[in-house]
Amino acid sequence: MQAGLIEWAMTTSFARYPAGTAIDQSAYRVVADFLYAYIYRVESPFLAIMLGVGTLVISWAMRNSAFGRMSTYVGFVTGAIAIMGGITGFFPLLLSLSIWYLLVGMKLFRLRDVVAQSEHISQANLSTSK
Repeated sequence: MQAGLIEWAMTTSFARYPAGTAIDQSAYRVVADFLYAYIYRVESPFLAIMLGVGTLVISWAMRNSAFGRMSTYVGFVTGAIAIMGGITGFFPLLLSLSIWYLLVGMKLFRLRDVVAQSEHISQANLSTSK
């Protein structure tokens, strides 16, 4: 919600800027500079750190599961990269998160087939035992 309010404030300021007086235009520039600084210095690092923490928690939960070691370790690395990116201000998240999401998604897709097969087998066993 907060990002939506910021976008609304930016678009409203930009729409009113050309028609404003010199004083209004300087006020719009100050607001735009403040919002840009907030997004770049506060919101983006916070979101990157929270994304990294979430990735680490999910990877920790996946460590002894059917997801396998590779997905788990890529998640640990991705979470650490996200946290370091949030701290340093450098955000190389897109590639690493894309790789991790792809690995987890592929494994979930395969697990869906395994669950469907096991349900089919259990239903067949129930119908033969009757």
